[in-house]
Amino acid sequence: RVARHALVVEAPSICTVLKPRTTLQRRAARSAPPLREGAAMTVSSDAPTSPARLRQTAIGALAVLLGAFVFYTSFNGPFESLVQRALFVMTIAALAVLMHPLFDGSRWRPLGILIDVGIVAMITVSGVYIIGNYQTIMTDLPWATKWDMVMGFGTLLCVLELARRTSNWVFPLIVLAAVGYAFFGYLIPGQFGHRGFDAGYLTEIIFLSDRGLWGMLVNVASTTLAAFVLFGAILLHTGAGETFFDLSARLGGARPGGAAKIATFASGFFGAINGSTVASPLACGTPWAMRSVISVAALPMSIWPQAILYLRPSRAADLVMPVTACLVAV
Repeated sequence: RVARHALVVEAPSICTVLKPRTTLQRRAARSAPPLREGAAMTVSSDAPTSPARLRQTAIGALAVLLGAFVFYTSFNGPFESLVQRALFVMTIAALAVLMHPLFDGSRWRPLGILIDVGIVAMITVSGVYIIGNYQTIMTDLPWATKWDMVMGFGTLLCVLELARRTSNWVFPLIVLAAVGYAFFGYLIPGQFGHRGFDAGYLTEIIFLSDRGLWGMLVNVASTTLAAFVLFGAILLHTGAGETFFDLSARLGGARPGGAAKIATFASGFFGAINGSTVASPLACGTPWAMRSVISVAALPMSIWPQAILYLRPSRAADLVMPVTACLVAV
């Protein structure tokens, strides 16, 4: 809007204002406060700033690096269990910090930058420590030192903070309740109590083993799940997956609850070639269920905008219910 009113050409000794063409723009330019010599006018723009562009570049680079890591381990076999999981967690943590920065857009952002850097540093140091000592950890079952306790519980808190940013407080609260029960469960009488565990033993389970932070869920995410989800994304963005979604839209898109039906058909078609019950709803059903919660009006923003052509509900009652969409997609 400011750019339409006046254009400022800044020179070393003169500031030239080019008058607008229309009468309305001339009036707006005359009503604007005068510019001081050598002053530059701030023109609003939708282009991202330099920090934002740098962050987007870093996100893209890490995403490509993670994709290359997943492809390499899928074709050549995974690394040693702790090495594979530690590398995956370090990369995912850096991506999560970049995609969900703390206090983004507020005056507390400098503090958020310090916290984000601390989270990445803590998880990276812990991951490098695990990679460098994985043979000792898997064969000798070492006793936890004070440094191990600091890294173990520090990494746990960092992971819980990232889980809070990407989802909500439910998962972190459950984990904190479980850790609190391990520490103070001996105070509970009856069958729900236990003999008690110290910080060293919990560190050995959570940090210095292939359980806890580097457990089976991380193993599945870094191998099977990541490969299938990445494969689904390649099918989608290369156009190979359009056949599944077009056929699904033809079968169920014109009927009430079409979004959920398309998700079901597409997930079935996709599952027929990947064999993973976890990757199918992630690659097909979840985005449709999320768009159904918003309404059909938001469906063109989906990653499959062509399917909206077949969704023609005649009234609000024809829209799929959010809970039904989620259940059918899963």
